[in-house]
Amino acid sequence: MLSFRSLTTSIGWDASLPLLMNEPNLVSEGNKAMGRCSGRKPGLVWDRATQYPKDMRLKVKFWLESDAGHFLLGPGTLRLLVAVAEQGSLKAGAKAVRLSYRSAWERLRKAEEGLGFPLLERHSGGEGGGGSTLTPPALELIERYQRFVQQAEAALEAHFAEVFEGHSQT
Repeated sequence: MLSFRSLTTSIGWDASLPLLMNEPNLVSEGNKAMGRCSGRKPGLVWDRATQYPKDMRLKVKFWLESDAGHFLLGPGTLRLLVAVAEQGSLKAGAKAVRLSYRSAWERLRKAEEGLGFPLLERHSGGEGGGGSTLTPPALELIERYQRFVQQAEAALEAHFAEVFEGHSQT
């Protein structure tokens, strides 16, 4: 069984802003007058006086992995597959995404092993030379993965805007 995993890589604010529970920008419901956190986790809220950078935005990364935790597909492998489809060969696709041929081949081999189906149809040289095309299951996987990521990002952006009211994603 495949599962989606997500890692929030950043929330795009200056690392010097206070993020610790003991900082004055985090307060508990019962301790608002003090302007500090009481140390109790339940009821923590952001102090409404906190000024967030106007360009603050949410950044997320999604990838597929097996139930056993083995990586299957993520943004880098997706970029490689799209480049192979556009360029017509693994060598040219790898070059387009700035991977060595060996790294690209190994990445796809591991993904194919975990997924249980080939991602590329490899064609030997000849009059027109060799090349690679994506298999039908690879095309379907890419389409579903991209659709999921687009919908998930839209939902997260809407939730981010709701939570950090007035701070749009730019």
